[in-house]
Amino acid sequence: MSTYATILLAWAAIYGYLCAYHALLFARRRSDREYLAFGLLAGGFAVVTASTAFLHDAETLSRGLFAMRVGNVGLIVSAAFYVDLIAELTGRRSRLQLLVYGWAVLGLVGEVLGLFYVAEPATGWIRWGSPAAAQPAATLLGLVHLGGLGLLSGLATLMLFFPSKNGGADSPLSTIDRSQARLLGVAAAANVVAASHDVLARGGIVRGPMLLEHTAVGFAFAMSYVLLHRFARASTELERKKAELDRMYEELRQTQEKLVRKEQLAAVGELSAVIAHEV
Repeated sequence: MSTYATILLAWAAIYGYLCAYHALLFARRRSDREYLAFGLLAGGFAVVTASTAFLHDAETLSRGLFAMRVGNVGLIVSAAFYVDLIAELTGRRSRLQLLVYGWAVLGLVGEVLGLFYVAEPATGWIRWGSPAAAQPAATLLGLVHLGGLGLLSGLATLMLFFPSKNGGADSPLSTIDRSQARLLGVAAAANVVAASHDVLARGGIVRGPMLLEHTAVGFAFAMSYVLLHRFARASTELERKKAELDRMYEELRQTQEKLVRKEQLAAVGELSAVIAHEV
């Protein structure tokens, strides 16, 4: 296995770890769907990166075709959950989510039917770097579908930079500071640029190495930092509210004890009055 493929598999292992970790976080806090969306997004990144590693070392066109098709499935899953994640973060659940999921289903069906790639070597109008030697060519349907994924991902990224004026007050992004939001936006924008290049590379228009597998590392760590910071902040807020609730309970208990003592004294006073009257 080549050095470049080994590096890609190391990235894939990191994405796999992030997938499992955030899935466990979602299991603990099922109300926060962004953990699940990011976990599945990281899982898609893991599939894409591992397939690119095998594509880079593919010696025959048939192996390259298999690696490209598997990677395309991972790319479809990543794009779908990326849009879903951004919608959850910004609190702007919209038709864009339904559109990307419908587009993803069409893409998976197309991959099962083998409509997106053919067992012919990709030529490419632009060549740079060290492209995979056995990369297959994309069909027109494949190009259209890849272009649709790129467009939907770009539209979702815009929601990070242009928040809704009448919504999103309770979104996760409203609980982080501006520096974290800017960090996440820059990382997401870099991902979109790299994904746009990879769409052209997977379509055979550009012959060069894939970029998303590398830029996604920055986005993954930025997103993990934001989500973990929010998780820690929510835990601290929960502890503060619990302490406040315990304090209020203690005050209520003391008030109740005072009332009981007053009632007991009142009862003693009434009894004394009755005894005095009888005497």
